Amino acid sequence: GALGVLLYGIIQGPTTGWSAPSTVLAIAGGLALGCAFVVWELRVDAPMFNVRILRRRTASTGAISLFLVYVTLSGVLFLVPQYLQFVRARSVLETGLSLVPLAVTFSVLTTLSPKILERLGARTTLALGLLITALGLVVIAVLRVEGGWLDVVLGTMIAAAGWAFVLAPATTVVMNGLPLEEAGDGSAVNMVSRFVGGAFGVAIVGSVFATVYAQNLGRSVAPLPALKAADAKRSISSALADAKRLDPTARRLLTTTARHAFVDGARAGLTAAIVLTVIGALVALVWLPRRAPVATGALVPASTGA
Repeated sequence: GALGVLLYGIIQGPTTGWSAPSTVLAIAGGLALGCAFVVWELRVDAPMFNVRILRRRTASTGAISLFLVYVTLSGVLFLVPQYLQFVRARSVLETGLSLVPLAVTFSVLTTLSPKILERLGARTTLALGLLITALGLVVIAVLRVEGGWLDVVLGTMIAAAGWAFVLAPATTVVMNGLPLEEAGDGSAVNMVSRFVGGAFGVAIVGSVFATVYAQNLGRSVAPLPALKAADAKRSISSALADAKRLDPTARRLLTTTARHAFVDGARAGLTAAIVLTVIGALVALVWLPRRAPVATGALVPASTGA
């Protein structure tokens, strides 16, 4: 419930306004419900989820890393296909094929991540993976309305390499940093981090994108009826479809403005993801213990607080 209310507020912000009462109430209500859930879980004898395990630096850092992987992954998968289809006018098939290198890179490098974890240690591996992810997002963010688009494919491959170096190691760090009797809670942390990260990725990146896109579309939607103009500000696909019903001059203005607005919005959304990812890398470097357990079966004693 708390997560749903909070996400509703974040997603509705670009449409209703960030200062609108409904947006403020939804975000505040979601945060309040989340705090109430944590307080309740700390007080009951048999909590549904033992939030105390997040006091362990291995569990909290691993969870943050997993969260950021899915924030950036969902953000990229939200923006890149739309960019290729509506800005670069690629077909659905071409768009899908453009994402194949991402999948191949991730699949190949994921098999190498356990060896990298053992060689470099958890702190270096997670920080390096997150920084590589940020680098990939920077490359993707150099979007253009015209010209080549292979830089976007390259960026997705670099980001996929970062995800591959974080996903399995972060899961291992969470599980092996807990005593055996808390292994179930560790598994819950991993799953929640994935689901929440995926949801927040679309909400955060999408909301930043939508805010900038709607603002930059500006008066180019003036020739449209009010409802059509609102639709155009919510979606580039609607803007391009509605532009076909206008006279040539207005059509050209709306089409060009919508594509440039999409690129500006995508850059803003990706920049937000880059900032979060770099912060996550710094957290891993500073907060994760130097000798966090990484080998299978290296579960810490129940009395250990690290």
